[in-house]
Amino acid sequence: MSIKKVSRNTVLELLKSHDFSFALIDVRERTEYESKQILFATNIPKRLLEFRVSKLVPVKNTKIVLYCNDESRSALSADTLEKLGYTSVYVLEGGLNQWEKQDNYLINGVNVPSKAFGERVSRNVPYLEPQTVNNRLTSDESNFIIIDVRPVEEVKNTGSIPGAINIPGVELYHEIYNYIESDKKDIILTCAGRTRSIIASQTLREMGFKNVYNLKNGTMGWVLANLELNFNTPQPNISKSNSSRLNTFISQLIQENSIQLISLKDYLDLRNDSDYHTLYEFDVRTTLEYVEGHIPGTYNLPGGQAIQEADDHIGVRKGNIVFISNDRHRSVITAYWYKKMGFENVFVLDGGVEQWKNSGFSIEEGETQASPLGYNTANKNINLINAPNLKGKLVSMPKLTIIDVDTSQSYQSGHIPNSLWLSRSWLEFYIHEVAKESDTIVLTCHNGYGSTLCAATLLELGFKDIYVLEGGKKAWSKAGYSFEYGSKGFIKEPDDIYLDDPERGKKHMHDYLVWEIDLETQLSHIQQIYQNI
Repeated sequence: MSIKKVSRNTVLELLKSHDFSFALIDVRERTEYESKQILFATNIPKRLLEFRVSKLVPVKNTKIVLYCNDESRSALSADTLEKLGYTSVYVLEGGLNQWEKQDNYLINGVNVPSKAFGERVSRNVPYLEPQTVNNRLTSDESNFIIIDVRPVEEVKNTGSIPGAINIPGVELYHEIYNYIESDKKDIILTCAGRTRSIIASQTLREMGFKNVYNLKNGTMGWVLANLELNFNTPQPNISKSNSSRLNTFISQLIQENSIQLISLKDYLDLRNDSDYHTLYEFDVRTTLEYVEGHIPGTYNLPGGQAIQEADDHIGVRKGNIVFISNDRHRSVITAYWYKKMGFENVFVLDGGVEQWKNSGFSIEEGETQASPLGYNTANKNINLINAPNLKGKLVSMPKLTIIDVDTSQSYQSGHIPNSLWLSRSWLEFYIHEVAKESDTIVLTCHNGYGSTLCAATLLELGFKDIYVLEGGKKAWSKAGYSFEYGSKGFIKEPDDIYLDDPERGKKHMHDYLVWEIDLETQLSHIQQIYQNI
């Protein structure tokens, strides 16, 4: 395995130049990435490379720099990418450990660029303290409305403010006119923390709504104020109000911010060139709308999340980004904020999905179900075992080695009896601790994709008698066989568990909010250091 390396100084020069035509990828687990990272790095854990890299870095001659703590996981990841056809892959020499020894140009957290931008926007947004809002809720006052702008599932899982309704992300700008007839009613917006409701508040203010407030620190601030959340927040049907005020605002936004509307012909030209120039095609409508019909090859990323999680979906910041909705409203607002965040090549498909349909092009229904890169090749060379045959082997071969390569949470929630658990990220490092190359090994995961890729890896390492459970644990369950539960079979302490901030308790909520409020200062400091190198 011949790996090309790149020095710390070279990476710093790339960052300093702001020529973001390359991808900087952190292949560690999410919790490691959260603790410290190089600014503007995108996180793709080694175990997820084949599943995510084609979306984040779609052009295979893009320069890619990989790093981990040393060079171990990044070197294996580089080998994987080269086998998948990527031609310009480099490993950061010495990894993050060496980087950290020489300087302190690191930052912590997730979605750092978007959240730091949100803090900059927050200077213009008035806020209300949780206790102030609670006092209004317990009075007879009715001249205000509380809106949670997070995705529906997040609100259902983590709760929201009593009395709030849930209108996610860019859906708010259509729906708001159904609730506010005049400027006499206050609008109070919330999310889990700060960024999403700050952006939503500022957007409404720019639309001309005057009495707009951000609930300070969102639901986390509410909990820290010792107030109770509601887990039955209503989600109204989105009616897509076509207000003349909204149409006027969208037109002004396009003109005053030079937002580039592209015709269907220009969009098709970008698509035809996408083997050579990076193209991201984001459908910013709701997941339900996307499932009901979307442009083939596009990726569903509802607008509010697109703004919050830009670095999770864009690996090459200088790539072409096309936002798509039914017409233009939601995609224009998303594009506006992307331009404000510093993305250069941002476009809106004029007429959106409707224009595509009206021009006679086919529409695809359902969720996109693409197999991971390398899967088809790996699948040709492996032995499959179905659920009944594996059930029989459990009886006839009591020492059979079964390894579950799914997430540790999935393993604990149900696994084949007597199986062990090992993350794909660490397969090459730990497999010899539990199996010899002559052993019979059966690999499982929830659907067979990850286990098939692992089987290919083990064959390359010299293991010979390798099987994959056909259809994964889904097929085992469908056959009526029982699971075992718990963490008894962990080969390595799991590092793949990542909890969202509201799920980690009050101390973490407090620490997170302190971090986020100071984030703009931290980011400015690091960017200044980059410029002075």
